[in-house]
Amino acid sequence: MTTQNKQTIKIDLGFIGNKAEKFQDLYNTYTTEPNKYGYFLRFENYTDLEPNKGVYVMTNCWESEEDFKEDLTSKLLLNF
Repeated sequence: MTTQNKQTIKIDLGFIGNKAEKFQDLYNTYTTEPNKYGYFLRFENYTDLEPNKGVYVMTNCWESEEDFKEDLTSKLLLNF
């Protein structure tokens, strides 16, 4: 599921465990709150409840979900 609101996209990365911090570490050069130009990238866990462990990302640094997922895939392949 992706929602768009004023250039911000929210991407559901699925039920992959509460790994938001690990994903955020991959993008440590990005700020989680809007910087002076208004750009941000923030990974958040769905919840701490066992059945709903997963991650979503909110960002306005990419134009589309596809662009972000391509970049994420490249980072994952290089780092793991």
